[in-house]
Amino acid sequence: MIKRSISVLLTAGILAMVAIVPASHSASLTLTSGQSVNRTTPANLITNGSFETGGPGVFWATGTLNVPYSALPGWASGGGVSNYAQWDNTATNHNSDPLPDGTQGLYFGNAFVTVVPAPTYLPSGEVTFSSTPAIIHISPPPANFMPDVTLSQTISGLNVNQVYVFSFWASGESPGSPNGYATDGVFAFDVTGFPTTYLAVPHGGTGGIGSSKVYQFLVQPANATTTFTFTNWGHLIDAAGVGSTELVLDDVVLNAVAAEACCIPGAICQILSGPDCLARGGLYAGDGTACGPNGCGPTPTESQSWGQIKARFK
Repeated sequence: MIKRSISVLLTAGILAMVAIVPASHSASLTLTSGQSVNRTTPANLITNGSFETGGPGVFWATGTLNVPYSALPGWASGGGVSNYAQWDNTATNHNSDPLPDGTQGLYFGNAFVTVVPAPTYLPSGEVTFSSTPAIIHISPPPANFMPDVTLSQTISGLNVNQVYVFSFWASGESPGSPNGYATDGVFAFDVTGFPTTYLAVPHGGTGGIGSSKVYQFLVQPANATTTFTFTNWGHLIDAAGVGSTELVLDDVVLNAVAAEACCIPGAICQILSGPDCLARGGLYAGDGTACGPNGCGPTPTESQSWGQIKARFK
């Protein structure tokens, strides 16, 4: 009877341990650099990532009353009735940097806003706020430029145990031009399952990140079906009345890449490229590895002899 009780209790304990083991994958979204990307199908999982298919119409964001309008194949979009987001050769028509792929890019035109609290621009191109930013549209009438201009694409069938590189090229309206805008703008980048990432729109002048920038992220998705969304509010007007540039987008690429786990001192596991891992003082686990459920640390166990276990059930 005692032996049977011990067996039942041990079995229950093992089942309980199995039940609390966390998922085998560790979702992550990490700004990185230096990843090579392949724009061609089927390597690029994004449809119409360089906006060369279809149209172009002059205006692309759903909701606008501006014409001519043409929907972007492969993408969903949104915006207010007065948004003037345009699909064209942005280098010619909006004085962006030359497009990296093809002759058509997207300009996210949506007038003027203020933001509270003020943004902090980092050298990486990331933008931070001390609290969730409040966006106030100031172009009359404000409601005509709400909701904000958005562009999104949903990808199904992703492997949550696989790492992907998500890459895109960003420039601004008239970057570096004498008639351009004095400061970097801000846009939002959202990925299903992660907090919003805020990034700088390059304005090309001093104190910014240049006239264009390629942003790259290593993504281990939280869900097999994941939506990637870009949001532009408008030209940011600061407390001094200085306006920022607005987003120009091109060359959006999503490729599967080898998982690259990096153990940072302090037992923090992140998905990073080998060079980025070493630059942060981490231990690179190598291609084909991923962060486990316990990060960089081993699964905790408690050693006990069989005699100690039996003694607990006398």
